[in-house]
Amino acid sequence: MTEYMLNEHGPHFAWFKENLVLRIIKQMDKYPKATKEWCTKPNSHILLDILDKYLTWEQNKTMKKVIGIILNAVICEHQHDEPYESRLEFLADELFRAFLRGEWQGRAGNTPCRSNWSEPTTLDTSHAEQLCDQLSNFITGVVQRVHMREVQGIDDQAIYDAMILASDLQEAIKGLSKQEAKKPTVQEVLDVVQAYI
Repeated sequence: MTEYMLNEHGPHFAWFKENLVLRIIKQMDKYPKATKEWCTKPNSHILLDILDKYLTWEQNKTMKKVIGIILNAVICEHQHDEPYESRLEFLADELFRAFLRGEWQGRAGNTPCRSNWSEPTTLDTSHAEQLCDQLSNFITGVVQRVHMREVQGIDDQAIYDAMILASDLQEAIKGLSKQEAKKPTVQEVLDVVQAYI
């Protein structure tokens, strides 16, 4: 795909992409602003939190406008239109399964480019503990989904390992955040997580 976009088709594709994006956001910008006040579904609230985080960290004005408008429209459709909601949930479930299988590749280091992205690169103690809670909740969710037969191919030993992983991670990351009274970097926290997975 990249070769196609950069070879002799490049100029035409760039023009097509620019006009396509302009047409899409012109229509999607007609959606109302999604808020937690009128979004009643828990997953819609999660999407709103992700959108807020994105808009806070994104420093590229064009990307912020385009992606912000598109995500807002997606949240609106997720909230009020069941056929779209169920298909978005399908995509989320497939990503979740790919993550559990270790197939979904996370972001490369220092991406997006730091010049246009303001995501914190260090975590203070409260943020580290918050990350522990989020990891614990995620692992608890995995265990629940396994018991509900929503995730296949995980044996009893893996379930047991998941149940003790949360508490181990919590202690490890709390200890990391207190070492030498310094803030751990995101990579240091990820290294701790990786050691337990």
